[in-house]
Amino acid sequence: MIDTPSLVDQYCHGVLRTELGLGTFEAQLSRTEGPPAPGTTLFDTQTGFAVRRWCPPLLGLEPHCPPARYLARRRELGVAEAGRRLLRGSGISTYLVDTGLPGDLTGPAELAAAG
Repeated sequence: MIDTPSLVDQYCHGVLRTELGLGTFEAQLSRTEGPPAPGTTLFDTQTGFAVRRWCPPLLGLEPHCPPARYLARRRELGVAEAGRRLLRGSGISTYLVDTGLPGDLTGPAELAAAG
């Protein structure tokens, strides 16, 4: 039988230490400037679809639950517990962290402890 290989995230930033509202969270789904296409949200992007499919079950919710419900569950669990569940559920064993991004982000040691 073949074992699942260890996964390495070759480039990431720390995890935000603060709760995010719907608009602020949605803005994190894309690197683009400006609003999404008319009639859509950033939850309608490939990244948004992936977040809505894979992340809610790690927090005890059904896949593709409404974004507001997903964020409410993250708040119920708290930043640390939600982050821990999401990081451990990713299957990533090693993170190569870029610490140059400004903001209230976890550092490499915190990321390692959570994941």
